[in-house]
Amino acid sequence: MRNDNMSYKSERDIDGNNLLINYLPALTRQHTYNLLATLYPYATQPRGQVGAQFDITKKFKKSTALGGKYGTAITFNISAYNNLDTTGIYDANRAALGLGQEYTSEYFTFGEKYWREANVELTKKFSKKVSVIADYSYIEYNQNVIEGKANPWDLVYASVAVVDLTYRFNQKHALRTELQALHTEEDKGSWATMLM
Repeated sequence: MRNDNMSYKSERDIDGNNLLINYLPALTRQHTYNLLATLYPYATQPRGQVGAQFDITKKFKKSTALGGKYGTAITFNISAYNNLDTTGIYDANRAALGLGQEYTSEYFTFGEKYWREANVELTKKFSKKVSVIADYSYIEYNQNVIEGKANPWDLVYASVAVVDLTYRFNQKHALRTELQALHTEEDKGSWATMLM
C-alpha cells in the first residue's frame, strides 16, 4: 500500500492532527492483547508511507500428527512501512506564504523505516477443558515519527510473548489466564502483565 498527502482537514493551514476529517486505518495486524495493542501500535502516516502486510493461516486437521484430537491453527503475519523517498521542489511563493514545500517521489522507492512486525500465533485445544493461544511478536517502531517524539534512539526494538490459557470447569464456568511479557532496552524498558 502507498499513500501520499492523505491528510484532509477542515482548515488546511493548521499543522498537526487538529481538524482532521478523514480516518486512515493502519494496515497492520490488529492485536487484542494489552502489551501488543497499547504500547507500540502503528498509526498510518497521512503525509506519506509505503509498505505491505502479509497474513497466512495454516489449519491442521483433527486427528493428524500436528492437529491432535481437536485441531491446531498457526498464523504468520509480517508488516512493514517506510517513509516515501522524496526530492523537494523549492517554490518561492509557497515559502513566502509559510506553506510547506512540494516534492516528487519515485513510486517504488522507500525512505526512512517507520514500522516492522513479524508475528506468529498458535491456537490449540488440548482437551475439552484446556485451550491455549500462544503469540510472539518482534516489533521495530519509529517512535520519533509515529508519536512525534525526539528520542535519542532511532527505533524501539521490542519482543512480546503472550500465553492465553483457558481452563473450563463446566459449561458455565471457566478460568482464563493471560501472561504477557514485553522486552525492550529503549523507551520505558521491559513490561510484564498477568490477567486472571
